[in-house]
Amino acid sequence: MIALKKNLVLLSILVILIWGFIAYRIYKGIQPEDLTANVQPEFPKEFVMADTLTYTLKLAYSDPFLKGDEIEKPKVSRKKVSPLTQMKSTKKEVIINIDWTRLVYLGSIYNASRGYSIATVSLDGKEHHIKSGDVIDDFEIIMISEDSITVLCLGDRRNLTRKE
Repeated sequence: MIALKKNLVLLSILVILIWGFIAYRIYKGIQPEDLTANVQPEFPKEFVMADTLTYTLKLAYSDPFLKGDEIEKPKVSRKKVSPLTQMKSTKKEVIINIDWTRLVYLGSIYNASRGYSIATVSLDGKEHHIKSGDVIDDFEIIMISEDSITVLCLGDRRNLTRKE
């Protein structure tokens, strides 16, 4: 019985010490820290400039990645051009022939609940489902109606009818 009381007293003291340590850590964590510092920064009294060194690189060796194949640098010739000549632009009209047979209008479906049409077109033999504003390979769909679509390609506007 005495041994049991000794163990009980020893364990009670140990529990009190552990809880006291935990309470001390919580108290230190809550307490604000003193952030004032009494250290004076030391600045040098006099600045001494070090001598500046200049290096030149002599790159007269061959490139190790080329493995013997030397690539000649292209020669660039520069002409002095007056500012007026630089600003002049020479616009050349380029006529581009558009192959409209690549695009075939197959039909359309009108979605009444959402209020827009979806057209089915064939471009180079592949079918695409498109709506107004879509762009397929430079062909922009402007408008979809029941029997035709309006398409814009590189500034040329065409009205394609349904093929049956």
